[in-house]
Amino acid sequence: SGRRSGMIRKALIIIGIILTLSSMGCTPTRENGGVTGVSQDEMIKFSWKLSSISGNRIEKGNITLSFLTESKSISGVSVINSYFGNYTRNGKNIKISISGLTKMAGPEEDMELEQKYIRLLEDVTTIEESNNEMILRTEKEELKFVKQNN
Repeated sequence: SGRRSGMIRKALIIIGIILTLSSMGCTPTRENGGVTGVSQDEMIKFSWKLSSISGNRIEKGNITLSFLTESKSISGVSVINSYFGNYTRNGKNIKISISGLTKMAGPEEDMELEQKYIRLLEDVTTIEESNNEMILRTEKEELKFVKQNN
């Protein structure tokens, strides 16, 4: 079962990489009247790594999020498991829906962080981006991401 879960996780990561690479030909644009930032099309060119939740630094694991703008889908790794889903966006408003998550187990502390992260992702209502940082906000919490080098 553990070997099968590992294979599923690897397959999901490979699919995410293929989808990301296949859509990298999108042309970057500038939004907000030419103010330099990260446009919706540019978001897919790199992965984002979670750096903090409501000001509390995340040192554990490698929690990532990637957007695929053509298919309006997302994928990433949430502490232990890989996840995928889709999103809708209108300006700074965003809604994320997780439709799949691998089912590998891990230490209780890691599983609690993973569950909190997935729950918060689904509660996100707004997004702000700059060149190297992205902030997703719920009514009460904030997920801060930094751009990963690919």
